[in-house]
Amino acid sequence: MFQEPSHIRGIKGHDGNSGSNYPASYNDDWVVSVGASGTNGQYKSFTNGDIIPGTGMSWWESSFGGGMDLIAPGVGELVTSTINPSAPVGLPSCSLTGETMYDCFNGTSAAAPHVAGVSALMYSLYNTNAGFAHNLAPEDVGSILQESAVDVVNPILMYGAEYDEHNGWGLLEANTSLQRISPPDWCIFHNGAPLNTTQVIGAQQQISLPYEINGLVAGTYTAKRHTITHTYTDVFGSATTIHEGWRRNSSTIGLSAANPVSDKMWESVAFTSIPGASNIMTVTATTNTWFVMNASNGQQINQWLPAPPAELKTAYSLHLQNCTSWLPTDDIAAANFIAISPNPTTGNLNIRIKNEQVDQASVTVFNSMGVSVLARSNIDGAYSTDIDLSALPTGIYLVQVATNLGQSSHKVIKL
Repeated sequence: MFQEPSHIRGIKGHDGNSGSNYPASYNDDWVVSVGASGTNGQYKSFTNGDIIPGTGMSWWESSFGGGMDLIAPGVGELVTSTINPSAPVGLPSCSLTGETMYDCFNGTSAAAPHVAGVSALMYSLYNTNAGFAHNLAPEDVGSILQESAVDVVNPILMYGAEYDEHNGWGLLEANTSLQRISPPDWCIFHNGAPLNTTQVIGAQQQISLPYEINGLVAGTYTAKRHTITHTYTDVFGSATTIHEGWRRNSSTIGLSAANPVSDKMWESVAFTSIPGASNIMTVTATTNTWFVMNASNGQQINQWLPAPPAELKTAYSLHLQNCTSWLPTDDIAAANFIAISPNPTTGNLNIRIKNEQVDQASVTVFNSMGVSVLARSNIDGAYSTDIDLSALPTGIYLVQVATNLGQSSHKVIKL
């Protein structure tokens, strides 16, 4: 399942309804919306926590719906907080736990710090200071939290499998969240440069800016939309499985096609797996930029929003299972003894294997859409073979060389 990303912590509220509460109800790309769970680990209702003595009922329910992501402990029976040392003498102790130096803490205000704390643990584990290729992106944290949550299923209350509006993706699970970013079992891959880029220029039209963007005041302008599509093909070691993927708007440079124009970064990302190859993923990512030509009064503008086409950027993450790095150790070694030339090429491609321990090898060529367009198997390990690409269209291809000692992937330009 490919889930949508989330960025910052949001508190859903305790009104017991599905109305909008902010910041939790902002666009799901921007926030992690957190509801409260009760003593049974399910949505906090009137009967599973903060029970008023002698009544069997509580005084509050968690808010829900509106794309809420997950729930976390939010009742006084489970959550306490230290008492301010300067508080007046005689401050009541927590009546639900009997603690004398702590006080009860409840509501989604108590649930959200649990999510923030687990997020902090994830950031502290996975970062460049710890030797990783990159820091976790906000979307990485949000997606892993959702994926790792304990699913809440209750047929009586109509809490269905996977997502439901009362429990989101489920109950926060700290241990699993950390395990899912711990190599060599799990790691997060951030995309590199695209294999191919296409551009479609739209017709001249009137656009509206509802507020100032990049120095252009709110108003009506004449502009053309340029739609940029990037395609990628990611190939990992044969033992690696691509578990899922998500877009990263926090690393994107590009806008949506919506008019009125927003300055919020946006992209559309489609993930396509290769049948029978769980270690290969083709990704198509689309975003937009506007070339603003004139203001409504005829003033010449000639400005890009947000940037020229060549500077647009699309970004996504892949969640990998069974990985020691972006390529397993044996594949890194394989890349060191396999040479491909010439690159760029007009047709002939020579593949040279510089290791006497190689008995057999196979070569697969993928186009920018991740489709195999040429394959050679049972190549003699005599250290050199030629592949003819002359019949293939001009473009960027991925050449995968597999041997008994490992495999490696190489980008090749066909002129």
